[in-house]
Amino acid sequence: MAGETALRLMVVALASAMLGLAGCRWHDVQHPPAPSPDERAASFEELASRTVDGVPLETHLRALTFRLAGNLVPVVDENGTRFESADGSGTYGQGLAVPLTADGYFLTAAHVVNLLPEPIYVMSWHTGEAVIAPVRVVWRGAEGDYLADGVLDLAIIHAPLTLEVAAEWAVEEELQVETPLVGMGGTGFWPPIASGGRLNEITTAVNREACAAGEFVFRFIQHDVPIGHGDSGGPIMLADGRLVGITVRGQTRLTTTRRRVVGKSKRVERTLEHRNTVLRPEPDILMKLIESDRGSSLAE
Repeated sequence: MAGETALRLMVVALASAMLGLAGCRWHDVQHPPAPSPDERAASFEELASRTVDGVPLETHLRALTFRLAGNLVPVVDENGTRFESADGSGTYGQGLAVPLTADGYFLTAAHVVNLLPEPIYVMSWHTGEAVIAPVRVVWRGAEGDYLADGVLDLAIIHAPLTLEVAAEWAVEEELQVETPLVGMGGTGFWPPIASGGRLNEITTAVNREACAAGEFVFRFIQHDVPIGHGDSGGPIMLADGRLVGITVRGQTRLTTTRRRVVGKSKRVERTLEHRNTVLRPEPDILMKLIESDRGSSLAE
């Protein structure tokens, strides 16, 4: 028996050496490894020819993707207005937001506004000219562990802007497994780059204490659109440009395969897979919160 066991171990070891061993694990993190610009662009290739109302899909996505930055202050001189880090460090926090209304209400992730150093600004360059404005937080959900299951990681913010476009929500019934999805983001570079992928899974959660506007039903949607740190709060959409929800969490799995053929050198292959999370709230609840804020602002 001992001899048979030893023989099996030798066979396994030899097969592993000749054919290779693969190891993989999911990393459930708020800061997933950033996909490269080339990886993002490659994932979007099949959808690059799509249009929304005659406008290229990528252009439509860029118009609905705004950067949030913290630790900024405006500096005015003879050359105009520029922005510098408030503490002189030269570093800035970052996240994304999507406009919900033409009068400057945006949806983003709660952890973005909770973690960004103030003052916070929203900005975009999709028209070729810089649009930059300070924001205030209208409402936020989660305050705690953003990586925990069932957390309402949402925030509504407002900026004194009049926008040409605002997001239109996708219909719930259209969200099925394998539905093509698109996103826009870019860690450390701007303008953002479009990415593509597919819907993998949908789960539902309920929060009865999040706001006075009513019971907050929301859905977590798993997908494989490449995202990275700094893309939180950004939109994930259907291929027709309608909003599915916003990015709140990223998971990655790095599969490493080592192959060694007798008499030849070892070859290592690495594959990075994405399983990321979008949070989709009920749009009607968001609009109640926005309308309440509008009423409060008019009263003031």
